[in-house]
Amino acid sequence: MNQDVINKINRIPIFDIMNVKGYCVYIEGVIRTFVYAADIAREAGMTRSTKGRYFYETGYPTCGITDYEVIRWDRFNHYVNLSLESFSRINPSILPLIQLPIHAHSYIPCELALVVLMHCKSKKALDFQVKLATIIMPKIQQDTIEFYEEQMQKMQDDIEDLQECIDCRTISRMEELEEDNDKLRYLIRQYEPMLGSAIYQYQEYRGVLNK
Repeated sequence: MNQDVINKINRIPIFDIMNVKGYCVYIEGVIRTFVYAADIAREAGMTRSTKGRYFYETGYPTCGITDYEVIRWDRFNHYVNLSLESFSRINPSILPLIQLPIHAHSYIPCELALVVLMHCKSKKALDFQVKLATIIMPKIQQDTIEFYEEQMQKMQDDIEDLQECIDCRTISRMEELEEDNDKLRYLIRQYEPMLGSAIYQYQEYRGVLNK
């Protein structure tokens, strides 16, 4: 796979499947699927209720005191840390993809998300574990493939359009060359008698000199 294709894959938009944002990226010969850690924590029920001025993602707070949920990142990171030793023994290629600590803006490998979910025993978490493994992750991958195929088709269309343009120029140039060739043939026919006469005169001149 050439670098241009890899770059296109790495710029694939983030997809939102069942309220979980995710994307795929091509890393060292493997297409990896990442998901938004905050979505995983929320769907797994790793939240707690609190009260205060809630700041939206835009950075603006609510007008007054309100009840809202915050993610328990301490618990989330605890589950992550518990899995690191096993990852290092069984699949160490995952470790470079994990940037600790996991926080509100983190994207994590789907493999890690599934392991974290295994620590959550609620029915909601167990159901979500199945959804992530059987619906969300395959859908992100499928959407990535479809996006990639669309980009490749666009590239192919551009190549064909360019090829047609090149062919048109090539045909036009060939026609010009054929016209030039015909003109040269015509000139040669016109000058053949003169050329023959000049050769004859030259041969006679050489003959005179040789006498």
